[in-house]
Amino acid sequence: MQFDLMAAPYLFVVLAFMIQIFWFMLQRRGQIDYAQDLYHFRAPTTVFSRYYAWRSGSVGKSVIDAALFNIVSLGLIVVFGVLTVGPEGMMEISALVVLIGVFSVFNVGQIARRVRKRIELERTIIRNISQSVDKVGEARRLVEQQVLTGQSRNPTVWFALFCVAQIQDQIGWSLRDVLLEERNKMTTTRKETFQSAQDEDAGPSIGG
Repeated sequence: MQFDLMAAPYLFVVLAFMIQIFWFMLQRRGQIDYAQDLYHFRAPTTVFSRYYAWRSGSVGKSVIDAALFNIVSLGLIVVFGVLTVGPEGMMEISALVVLIGVFSVFNVGQIARRVRKRIELERTIIRNISQSVDKVGEARRLVEQQVLTGQSRNPTVWFALFCVAQIQDQIGWSLRDVLLEERNKMTTTRKETFQSAQDEDAGPSIGG
């Protein structure tokens, strides 16, 4: 029993770490699938994409998702602890369980904060386009602003833009047209860059 009590904290940390990795991989897979669907302006096509679309739809859903996961995680850790060190051993290492619980609550708060930030961005985009007479022009200004100001690599902004583009109204259609135009432009630029690199690698021709 003494050996079990000494090893239990390490086992608990490893178990909690493995559960967090599993959840992170699930979130990452859903994010990638959903981003691909957004990029092609289509509804979620996979289970992971639908899951991510649901949990990122509102702050409340993200909190529910994270809270349920953390409750299940803590439950598994407690069951694991009871089976390995027994109820008395669990009492002796209860501080570690509480620490894991505090970390879980902090994690829920971080997730909710990120979702709220993205939703606020979406509302700002919708408000700016809806208040403009030239909705396509305003949508183009918002997209070009991200490109010209060096924020083209900011995934949160682009995610919000493509989410708004899914809305089936004049705002969404205007933004979708601009994003399609920008996407085609970027694709053409990449092709030209690739062709230029190929020409340089080929070297001068025999007659040149």
